[in-house]
Amino acid sequence: MITADNITTDKTESIFHLLATACEKSRRVMRMSQDGSTDPENAADMLNKLLESLAIGLDEQLNP
Repeated sequence: MITADNITTDKTESIFHLLATACEKSRRVMRMSQDGSTDPENAADMLNKLLESLAIGLDEQLNP
């Protein structure tokens, strides 16, 4: 958990970049799903991997 005692500019930037990257990657999966260049099973797999990676990255920042 981020508190007033442990927040830093570096931590804030790292979390922002994790979230921004996840947003862009999920947008890419959404587009692929919409245009039919990937099937629902593959899209779900990609999103699950993305969420897992995001969770790990956030955990590293929140619980060093």
